[in-house]
Amino acid sequence: MKKPNFFCLGASKSGTTSIYKVLNLHPEIFVSSFKEPHFFDNDSNFSKGLDWYLSSFYKNVKTEKIISDFTPTYLYNKEAPSRIKNTFGSDLKFMIILRDPVERAYSHYLHTKRDGIEKKSFLESLEKEKIRLIKSDFLSNLHYSYISQSKYFEMINRYFNFFPRSNFKIYIFEEDFNNNDTLFFEDLFKFLNLKKPKTIKTDIRTNVASKARISFLKKVLSSNSFLVKIFKILIPSIPLRRKIRNTIQFFNNKPVRKDSLDNSMKKLIFEKYFKEDVRSLEKFLKRDLSVWNK
Repeated sequence: MKKPNFFCLGASKSGTTSIYKVLNLHPEIFVSSFKEPHFFDNDSNFSKGLDWYLSSFYKNVKTEKIISDFTPTYLYNKEAPSRIKNTFGSDLKFMIILRDPVERAYSHYLHTKRDGIEKKSFLESLEKEKIRLIKSDFLSNLHYSYISQSKYFEMINRYFNFFPRSNFKIYIFEEDFNNNDTLFFEDLFKFLNLKKPKTIKTDIRTNVASKARISFLKKVLSSNSFLVKIFKILIPSIPLRRKIRNTIQFFNNKPVRKDSLDNSMKKLIFEKYFKEDVRSLEKFLKRDLSVWNK
């Protein structure tokens, strides 16, 4: 069975679902049976072993040149780099796309709030993050790590301790993806040593701001309730469970207008939580990131 040789590491809420959808259209790319297998960042999944991972998500690989794993939280997880290296070696390719850290954190917050998990205001949730994460389980850690998942320098540097820098393609969401998705995908396909098909559609946009039609249903799907536990017992296949869950969520969500952050608040949050990290990242990547602080 063929194994993944390309990882989209994130960051979360930075267009990775749209990129996943486009790459799924390329005849020489195999994407996992659903986005985000969460094998290398979830202790429970990782303990099931490599055979479980490959048979669950990659059993239908045929002759594709690129076999991908799109799990954006691999960038955030401290164990993922060493686990990936020890499992597959260093002959791998990685893509990272980075979004304005304040906007990413806010989008993350709105998603968690939409799911009925977050009850606090955005500013209060940022202030409480460190305390919340001290004793959090896997899901709570992902839900409440608004600041932590936006501090890119430390996360990228962690990967560079395990893999050559040449293995990575790093993009800036606002400049490289949002402005011209055609050029973005041409560059990404070149990095993967693939040709861009003439008929491939690249202007796919997903995960737009939305609100649950039935809030109780949304809350149940996002929890580890008794009903969810019964659902897991009745349908042991993770891919099938995820497909059912995603289908229900798709029909339960309705698009809404996203509330924007006030510019003065954005600047305050940037200065307080992200300024130093962005400075370090600019030096590290040798790239001007002033687009995030205008």
